[in-house]
Amino acid sequence: MGVLDGKAALVTGGSRGIGAAIVRRLAADGAVVTFTYVSSEAAAAEVVNEVKAAGGEAIAVQSDQADLAGIPELFEQASEPTGALDIFVCNAAEVVVKPIDRVTEDDYDDLFATNVKGPYFAIQQAARVLPDGGRIIALSTLNTVVPGALTAAG
Repeated sequence: MGVLDGKAALVTGGSRGIGAAIVRRLAADGAVVTFTYVSSEAAAAEVVNEVKAAGGEAIAVQSDQADLAGIPELFEQASEPTGALDIFVCNAAEVVVKPIDRVTEDDYDDLFATNVKGPYFAIQQAARVLPDGGRIIALSTLNTVVPGALTAAG
């Protein structure tokens, strides 16, 4: 019996880095974990396969947290396996890798939508649907992975 048996978790940005590690750990502790990825279906499939090989359950969903209209459906999908969502880990982030004098307004708007606006409204949705005792965890490690020159916006 895992400490999270019967619980469901949703992790944004769960196909790589610390997000993938969080998915693996939550699943190892017994949670059914739904996680998002934006573009790397292969990386997401690898995480799902690793979790299943270790005896856990993980579901990968292609979703961009900048798409506010998709947030309620994402939370609904994540609650389906157990009937409720117990844990939300807001981890996804984006960085613009180019010199600051080349960052466009569109770059900035995309970055803001992914790193600020999307997480804000995802956390709001989590606050609406998580039961008493549920957990909301917000973090990001992007600049620890891609630090240095040409990360003018992140």
